[in-house]
Amino acid sequence: MADYGVLTPAVVSLVTTSAGLFVGYLMIRAKVRHELIGEYQKELRTTRFEAYRELWQATKPLAVYSPRSSIDISVLQDMSKDFRDWYFTNGLFLSGDCRCDYFTLQDTIVLITRKAQESEIPERYSVPIEPITQRELDTHDEKCRDVLDLSDSATPDDIRGKLEKCIGKDPKLDFRLLRHMAHRLRTSLSEDLMSRVDLAKPIKHREQSANRT
Repeated sequence: MADYGVLTPAVVSLVTTSAGLFVGYLMIRAKVRHELIGEYQKELRTTRFEAYRELWQATKPLAVYSPRSSIDISVLQDMSKDFRDWYFTNGLFLSGDCRCDYFTLQDTIVLITRKAQESEIPERYSVPIEPITQRELDTHDEKCRDVLDLSDSATPDDIRGKLEKCIGKDPKLDFRLLRHMAHRLRTSLSEDLMSRVDLAKPIKHREQSANRT
């Protein structure tokens, strides 16, 4: 008959050793996984920085301050094609929020172009865009408040439906909305890269700085 009293210390030692090895394995695995994720995020951020910079520069014709003296449909069509070419080279690296804002801008361009082609006076979309008066701006903001204040939970279909209701009535206001969407995309790009966040500041101050984009 086996002497279990003699085997017990050996069993305990084996179990203890096995448990130690298993815990060590889990710790090493977690460390390696953490390092791999960190390296992946670092490479992804570097790739995004280059890709996002190109997209940022492509929105220059839609600058909020000192914009082009004129924007016509041909300019918008060329811009949309440039965005498309960029997307099929770099779109894989877009985050979810940036992807949504990218397509919102593209949808705005497409809708304005389509409305111009359907317009009884299409040439009105091919003339220099005059400055918008404060009264026109206030009226436009009131009509398109749902579009200008898009929530993060808004789906692409929701956004497209709201754009349909606002676009096509006045070219100046359409282009103002277009510049707003370009600004929204640029803000998302900078937030994604945290390029305007001072990491040396306390977390509370960093969040306040990031919100002033």
